Amino acid sequence: MLLQFRVKNYRSIGDELTIDLTAGKGREHPGFLIIENGVKILPVISLYGSNASGKTNIIQAIRDFFYDVLTSYKHSVEHGDFMNVIPFLYDESLRAEPTEIEAFFVLGKYQYQYGYKTKQKKIQEEWLYRRTLSTRDTVVRPIFERV
Repeated sequence: MLLQFRVKNYRSIGDELTIDLTAGKGREHPGFLIIENGVKILPVISLYGSNASGKTNIIQAIRDFFYDVLTSYKHSVEHGDFMNVIPFLYDESLRAEPTEIEAFFVLGKYQYQYGYKTKQKKIQEEWLYRRTLSTRDTVVRPIFERV
């Protein structure tokens, strides 16, 4: 289950954008939330905004992220030229910077944080961390980091 998705320097998204599916302190619709180890999770969100505000690019970033992860085993780590990401094109300085994509998700009793930075269709950095899914456990344990 997806908890959070973060993207930076992707298509029309220049600055970091985060979609958070963990519920806040509000008390609306308590029967609607999914609660795992005290963590309240929203099972659905909605994206809305004016035309050309980036809604489609958010969905595209999520789609590209999952596609790249699910098909990465087919490609050589050394070549890594399979990434689908396109950097923010409206700022010259961001074109030279890597695109960053990261997801926080639940699998069993753990919360995982997986992400990467990519530039020119090659992975520059990659990481995976794990912590116990809880409102109290803040200890993050690295599973791997690649630079």
